[in-house]
Amino acid sequence: MADVREGLVKLLDSLGESAQYAACGSLPPVLPGLEVEGVGTVGMPLSAADAKRLIAAAEQAPYGRGEETIVDKKVRRVWQIEPSTFQLRNAAWADHLAAIVAEVKREFGIAQPVNAELYKLLIYEKGSFFAPHRDTEKTPGMFATLVVGLPSRHQGGRLIVRHDGQAKIIDFASEDAEFITQYAAFYADCQHEIEPVTSGYRVCLVYNLALTGKKTQPSSPQTARAAENASQLLADLFAGSSDELDKIAIPCTHQYTEAGIDPRQLKGADRARADVLARAAGALGYRCHIALLTHWQSGEVDYDTWDFDDGYGWGRRRSCPRERDVSKVRMEEVYDEKMSLDHWFALDGQKLPLGEIGLSKSEVLGGSEGWSYEQEVHEATGNEGATLERWYRRAVVVVWPPDRTFRILAREGQAAALPELERMADESKKPDDLESCREFARRMIACWKPRHSFARGQERFTGRMLTVLERIGTAELARQFLDDVLPNDFDGSEGPSLVRLCERLGWDTLTADLLALVARQKPREDYSAPPTELVQIVSLCRPLFCGPPPLTAARRKACEALADELVRAIERWDGARKARHQGERGRKGVVEGVISMFAAIRAQDRLEWFAAYVLEDAKHYDLRGVLAPDVKAIYSWLADVPDAQPAAERLMRHCVAQLQEATELAPKPPADWKREAKLNCKCEDCRALARFLRDPAVRVGRFPLRQERRQHLRQQIDHHHLDCTHETERKGSPQTLLCTKTQASFERKLKRYHADRELLSELQALADVKPPSTAKGKRARRTAKK
Repeated sequence: MADVREGLVKLLDSLGESAQYAACGSLPPVLPGLEVEGVGTVGMPLSAADAKRLIAAAEQAPYGRGEETIVDKKVRRVWQIEPSTFQLRNAAWADHLAAIVAEVKREFGIAQPVNAELYKLLIYEKGSFFAPHRDTEKTPGMFATLVVGLPSRHQGGRLIVRHDGQAKIIDFASEDAEFITQYAAFYADCQHEIEPVTSGYRVCLVYNLALTGKKTQPSSPQTARAAENASQLLADLFAGSSDELDKIAIPCTHQYTEAGIDPRQLKGADRARADVLARAAGALGYRCHIALLTHWQSGEVDYDTWDFDDGYGWGRRRSCPRERDVSKVRMEEVYDEKMSLDHWFALDGQKLPLGEIGLSKSEVLGGSEGWSYEQEVHEATGNEGATLERWYRRAVVVVWPPDRTFRILAREGQAAALPELERMADESKKPDDLESCREFARRMIACWKPRHSFARGQERFTGRMLTVLERIGTAELARQFLDDVLPNDFDGSEGPSLVRLCERLGWDTLTADLLALVARQKPREDYSAPPTELVQIVSLCRPLFCGPPPLTAARRKACEALADELVRAIERWDGARKARHQGERGRKGVVEGVISMFAAIRAQDRLEWFAAYVLEDAKHYDLRGVLAPDVKAIYSWLADVPDAQPAAERLMRHCVAQLQEATELAPKPPADWKREAKLNCKCEDCRALARFLRDPAVRVGRFPLRQERRQHLRQQIDHHHLDCTHETERKGSPQTLLCTKTQASFERKLKRYHADRELLSELQALADVKPPSTAKGKRARRTAKK
């Protein structure tokens, strides 16, 4: 394989600065100031009236046949005006033209000055065309033709350029053709044609391009043989390493930023490489993209190259305002390194959602020798010496065979693989296409990476995967996902997708897996398990009971079994030891969700049990944080679910009674300066603090203590929310901690009192409004009775 790799490197190095034979683009318009003899000034965008006036002043354009120049409307039907009879009066047009020529030079990889000589003004009306032909040399040294389309509305008239077995279609008839300047340039020896204009008028300025002062002009690139050879080398490369090489990354020769790796902006030889590789990959059916390669290294600093004692000292913080030059620091030994690909582009410039994909050194053609890099020194801390981090970044062309796609993307996880699976599913038209999607899905499930234990808010992919499985999946695939992935990776939003999956594949088919999914959930007891919460389980299951479409017999049976499993999950959560996870969101939303689910299947016994259960467990289902908000939520839909009314009214009565008791007497401010002194610590300093707090006559306490003892008292005050503030009086030695008593506890009680009164008023207003006897409500009650 070394010979094949070396051959591919030599082939790519032998290419010129560009493989482009035609270039096109558009720019914001600059009015040329067109003025024609016998016509006058012509405005832009071109109107139909001005176009007819131009045609009246024009002549039929001829074409060259051998040494003859003849007019034949069967070959060319277009009007022309000689440059000697018109002017471009806007001085800014010269700069506009120079910008176009500069872009053409970049596309063609030409560094020398190029002269653009105005040749003709051409007007295409309906039916105008030019049959396939090649341009003759109209001026000494001419190597290419530049066509500048002036703003005009028209349809048809596409320019088709053919060269070296390829064809490029350039269409000036875009939706905004009236408001932009468009251009196309192509080498003179390229065959090209203008298709018939079907409506409107197409008006163009034609220029001849030649190198200034050069006798030898550039010629159109011939890359067919190079692309053919590259195809054979790529095929040999992957055929000889089926188990070792998944993809090959070919580095660009120029340096690009993350924002500058758009394939349309590649420079010189890089454009030629990309074009040849794209042509070679296309012939084989291989994938070919542009990406940014990042090679990260971490290792030991070579202290001979780092003056670490330059005023910073060992362990100096990196936040020090003085900047250090670490560009010359070398790495003594590499401890860790990683190569990855990101910022993906298709060759037409479209961004691809492939995410970060790993890369091995054997998959890089060449290496990172000679690449520029950025680096950062992390100075010594504790027992660890100084370390050096280094980042090499390079734009690369990435090629791989289609049979490697599943393996490459699935191995990187769902972030990289799922967008590709979604695209494949959307484009699947035949049974074979669906089977390819299913094979990809199997690989993804096998390589699925569950969410990180602490990654709250990270992007979830399970709902999207369920949606794809609904379209392409089989019962076997769905069960595999429900059994292997979903129990360890869900956030509660997947319910609607689960409903659609069950509706498609059958509730009887997936009921056992749904039950197992809930049964496997348990409260988190340590940091090694994902932080699943009870409200997530309720949110996941609620659409299965309450979401559209209406419940069928099979779905109702599944939901009744799920209700029993939910009861066990609730008891499992509430009976567990106090969760160690500090981000636990409590039970808000659980009461409303469970009431709605049990009411949906008209399970009155479970509703009665659950209402009594939560009222007896104030620890988990507290009045203000859980019950009152959930009761308010229940009453927002209670009119449409009469089966929930008895349980809802019981919960409402409890909340109202509790709030009435809490607001019976308003809190009163303290009569003196005596404050609560509940301190767990019994040290001498804390006992002195407690005596100060209990003293009804003293508001300010002074504690002259060493720094660590002052810090201890500050921590005790903050931890126990004591009614005093603290600050350090920085005088004397030791300095003094000043503690000033406040009314913080009274203010908190007063704030809660007013909040409780407002909440009580809201609940009483809801309780006084009986569920309306709507036609929908009557039908629901009749159904319930049946």
